[in-house]
Amino acid sequence: MTDHDSTAEVPASAEDNVYSQGPLRLRGSQVPETTADQSLLDSRGPSDWTHEDPWRVLRIQGEFVEGFDSLAKIGPAVSIFGSARDQGRTAVRDTAEPSPHLGGFQLAQARSGGPAIMAVINRTTDSFYESAATAEEAIAAVEGAVQNGAHIVDIGGVRAGRGREISSAEEIDRVCPVIEAVAHSHPDVLISVDTWRHEVAQAACTAGAGLLNDTWAGVDPELASVAAKNDVGIVCSHTGGLAPRTDAHRNRYGLSAGEVVERTLDGVIGLAEAALDAGVAAEKIIIDPTPDFGKNTYQSLRLLRELETFTDTGFRVLLAISRKDFVGEAIGDVAPGERLNGTIAATALAVAKGAAMIRTHDVRATADAIAVTLAITGDAAPKHTVRGLR
Repeated sequence: MTDHDSTAEVPASAEDNVYSQGPLRLRGSQVPETTADQSLLDSRGPSDWTHEDPWRVLRIQGEFVEGFDSLAKIGPAVSIFGSARDQGRTAVRDTAEPSPHLGGFQLAQARSGGPAIMAVINRTTDSFYESAATAEEAIAAVEGAVQNGAHIVDIGGVRAGRGREISSAEEIDRVCPVIEAVAHSHPDVLISVDTWRHEVAQAACTAGAGLLNDTWAGVDPELASVAAKNDVGIVCSHTGGLAPRTDAHRNRYGLSAGEVVERTLDGVIGLAEAALDAGVAAEKIIIDPTPDFGKNTYQSLRLLRELETFTDTGFRVLLAISRKDFVGEAIGDVAPGERLNGTIAATALAVAKGAAMIRTHDVRATADAIAVTLAITGDAAPKHTVRGLR
């Protein structure tokens, strides 16, 4: 594994011909002769792919971002592109052989110019917030989320916490009809499946999923192979060693209060390296510090406070903080239904610190929070400006 704490730069010369692509550093013959966007312009072929291949659209936009070499060295100026910032503490992986799947993809945002909004769609009967007991209810929830500005929908068939045992077959029966329907009705929306089981992941990919959201930190080692086989993305999370659907209890991460950050970073980078080794394209690897999972409230707050540690790795960062326990406990003894205001406060901070994706139950409120945050930081213009001009 690359030493992510190192700030040393690899020496480069004119002969070395070093080219950076996200968390990769390509050399010599590995440097691509052209980019995906230039190839597209040269081909002058049909444009149907712009509505049918969201990963390709995002990859091309990432190469567009990489072209601004001078801006890439000014972190705040390009913070709207999530963790596409050159800030020294980068987990660089030198490649021995070029891969046809490795492009200059930077997971920014295909349409709004800010972090991607991932809508939570629970195809369950017992999730802690907003369940959908039928496929029809889940599909309706997707429609509402997309109308409100979601760019990714994360469809899950098993609640994260304790509850009735759900077999892989039942999980597949819950999520796949929804995925198939969304893939047909919204081909430009990236579909994520929230699962830790490779059987479910494969069925979801066949149905049309493009992202595997593994919230249980690689407990099934075959999941990364499924992502590689199907050329889809994967989320690398950290749970402190918890088994799926178990709760954190007095988890400790060493004597130092900040050690939870280093342990979590080591965990997600380790899974990212394993995904690379399995053949997953680097631009499709996302890391998630995973607040609440294997952490108490103080530990989750510390992760959010030091989020730059993760955004500086070169991997895209997903933050799943919507209505979580640490938000409720920061306010007081507050139930999930009363945690929206606290969630929005945490979301604004995460956006300012460079999160590339925000997972949320409340798409419209999240979109508004992102827009205001980016306007305040100067990373995006206000969408309507007439005050004082008329």
